[in-house]
Formats: sequence, C-alpha cells, structure tokens
Amino acid sequence: MSSLFPRIVTATLLLPISSLAVAHGSPAAAEGFVAGFIHPLSGLDHLLSLTLAGIVIGRLACRPWLLAGGFAGAFLLGLLAGTALGPQAGIDALLLLSLPLMGFLLWRGAAPTAGLLWPALTAIAALHGFAHGMDGHPSPAWMAGAAVGMNLLLTVGMAIGWRLAVGERSRV
Repeated sequence: MSSLFPRIVTATLLLPISSLAVAHGSPAAAEGFVAGFIHPLSGLDHLLSLTLAGIVIGRLACRPWLLAGGFAGAFLLGLLAGTALGPQAGIDALLLLSLPLMGFLLWRGAAPTAGLLWPALTAIAALHGFAHGMDGHPSPAWMAGAAVGMNLLLTVGMAIGWRLAVGERSRV
C-alpha cells in the first residue's frame, strides 16, 4: 500500500474538526454559471470532499464514469430538494460524517465495501446538494456551473484513485 494512502485517510478523518474546512459563510444569492463553477473550488471542504469522492470512485468502482455521473445527479436532486424543503435541523452534523465515511471506504478497500459504495456516495452527494439548496434558491445557470466544477474535481480525484489502484495491482 502506498505511503500516500494512510495520509489521505488521516487527513480525511481529521478534516471535520478543522475550522479551515468551511467554505460556506452566510447564505448568499448564487447567480450565474461562473459563480456555480467557482463554488466547488472555493473552499478546502469542497476541494477535499470532491477530490476524495473521486479517489474513492477511481480506486474502487468497476464503472467509475457511471458512478461519477450518479454522484453529480444525486447532488443536483439534493439541491432541488433542499431548495423546495428549506432549512432542516441536523444537516450540518450529517455533513461532518461524509468525509470520515469516504475515508472508511478507502481504508476498507473494494471487497468489503462494494455493496456500500453506490448508496454511500449517492447519499453523500444528495446531502451536500440538499445543504446548498437550503441556503437559497440557486439559478439553473449556477446549478450547471456547480455541476461542471464538481465534475472537474471528481475527475482529478478519479485519476488519482485510478493511479493508486494501478500501483497496488502492480505490486501484487
């Protein structure tokens, strides 16, 4: 196993206690494609969570592009649900659990978690989308930009995850 892998898991497990992780301040009106595109790149929590989700997908998924598309779709559905339902108690606490869950999925590897991968990542994406929807009523252009920015980070993570998986297979 790569020496990078334990560092990724450790950083993931420690992330929720870091005040640097928060990219959201007070809710603000989100308008336009560019604002949506920049949002996933705007904070350490987004950079790490989306890149880590991509690493999990790239390392563990049999059909990574299908799972990445499902991740983005679940985010957008959660976004619409959060916009429709408004603020809900306990969402922030659930969000804090998402990064350790992804760290667990990476730590355990594909075999024991294969059945958990799709539902876990779908729930994480939908929950993050819901939290964004609760913050306001983002425009369709913002949603499209956020989806593109999110997929950029997922793709970077998938490339890292694929490289980790190839490196592990070559040592066997």
